[in-house]
Amino acid sequence: MQPVVGLAAEMRRRGHDVRLCVPPNFIDWVVGLGFKASDASSSCTSCTLYDCVS
Repeated sequence: MQPVVGLAAEMRRRGHDVRLCVPPNFIDWVVGLGFKASDASSSCTSCTLYDCVS
């Protein structure tokens, strides 16, 4: 999980709007780091590449 957060942080630094699709037990942690987060276990279609990184 942490390598993905590192990549997301760099993408955000470069001006991208980043949303991470993570297991439910990581949502609070990811949101606490300032990212938008979706529950990856709720639905396969709720987390597309376009939704996660725009």
